[in-house]
Amino acid sequence: MNMNSPVFPVPETASQVCAIMVTYNPGNSICGNIEALSRQVEHIVIVDNGSAARDFLDTRQFQSDQITIVEHETNHGIAAGFNTGIQKAKELSFQWVLLMDQDSTLKNECIHNMISTWRSHALAGQVAMIGPNYAGPNKYQTGISESLERWSGSVRKRDIISSGSLMPISLYEHVGPFMEELFIDLVDIEFCWRVNKIGGTCIVATEAQMDHQLGKSIPTPLLGELAAHNPTRTYYRVRNAILFIKMIGVKDLKLYLVRWRKLIFLIIQKTLFGRPWLEQMNSIFRGIKDGIIGRTGPYKKQ
Repeated sequence: MNMNSPVFPVPETASQVCAIMVTYNPGNSICGNIEALSRQVEHIVIVDNGSAARDFLDTRQFQSDQITIVEHETNHGIAAGFNTGIQKAKELSFQWVLLMDQDSTLKNECIHNMISTWRSHALAGQVAMIGPNYAGPNKYQTGISESLERWSGSVRKRDIISSGSLMPISLYEHVGPFMEELFIDLVDIEFCWRVNKIGGTCIVATEAQMDHQLGKSIPTPLLGELAAHNPTRTYYRVRNAILFIKMIGVKDLKLYLVRWRKLIFLIIQKTLFGRPWLEQMNSIFRGIKDGIIGRTGPYKKQ
């Protein structure tokens, strides 16, 4: 542990936590996800990124004084949504925030288990972020995959997904806001990278459970179920991977090589199984080009 790294405060109960959920044209499960979330936190800030239909924002179906709505007229991206929500939580005098995707559902006692794990952890003051365990379409996509270190009830990871992650607002103020230039994809990875740079630790509470939908999946003969991202998401994943690799540089050689490996695997995966194939290939080439020249922000159709 870096002796100069900050010590981060640990919440005592879930009543001290404000959830931030960023939405954009959510599916029918959104109301159930909000309901499940409302049973575990004191308050919810919903940041809507310009959804076409906004009936789900009618707080009369929930305990309305528990929910604050912030509406963006257009899609500002997930990073901007988190930044807006955290600023609102700060205005509401909260010290801890729980970040949530619209497609994630917390299991019972999820936040309680995360807080208990954090408070009893041997490195409690060093832990900067904690997330729940989850399962994706295949055995490689879980909250505890690629663990760096294991303890009873938790694992240390280089980075954790944003959905379900619990952190103090003081961490956000220390490392800076989520990188809005990325718009979507690798936003959480880049943020955790900055957390690691200041000596913070990211962990997953293995007993805290969350259902996390990673979108549609496709079966493959060798790799099992793989996420079937549309061409626009493929563009963001490729472009942002290159932008992030350029940020890391070879000074962090291990992480540099890890991110290259993941990018190459993604390109091979989309080349073999991506559909519609021509659109996927175009997104890959555009993502590579824009990543190299440093173009950021939302995807612009040609």
